[in-house]
Amino acid sequence: MECIGRRPEELHTIVATHYHHDHTGNVGRLRDQTPARLYVHAADAPFVDGRRPWREFHGPFARLARRLSPQPYHLRVDDELQEGDVVRSLGGLAVVHLPGHTPGNIGLWSRPLGVMFTGDALMNVMGLRLPLAASSHDMAQARDSLRKLARFGFEHALLGHGAPVLGRASEKIAALASRW
Repeated sequence: MECIGRRPEELHTIVATHYHHDHTGNVGRLRDQTPARLYVHAADAPFVDGRRPWREFHGPFARLARRLSPQPYHLRVDDELQEGDVVRSLGGLAVVHLPGHTPGNIGLWSRPLGVMFTGDALMNVMGLRLPLAASSHDMAQARDSLRKLARFGFEHALLGHGAPVLGRASEKIAALASRW
């Protein structure tokens, strides 16, 4: 944090777009060093705090994924988010529930700025695409969430994996969603 000119005591809010380790893995350490509170969608909170086991990988690369991934860990969830909640401490970002990759995957929408943080509702790796089926809970739900995401008006999308979509992002996501 100091390398970007911030002090640890300034970090007060951590929002996890979903429970997977690549989105929550540093939260424990950050909380040890800061007063930050952890916000997670209510549907993913049981995976984060240990009430439900993490979903196993499946598909042809499941064995490799299990070997490369950390063991499940548990974190205290301070606040559970729902669709339509507004995270005021983050400038008024609105919570958009986008299940499929995980039950509680969320996006965070800034209508005034025309920006959507998509979590892992989609990725931009070798082009825009759905999240990987091997690490997703429900691909039919993921497709529905992509269609839902496309209905929001935003110019830029910041994704959990891959390059941001800069310019006409909701239109480009709508084009992808129209394939199903």
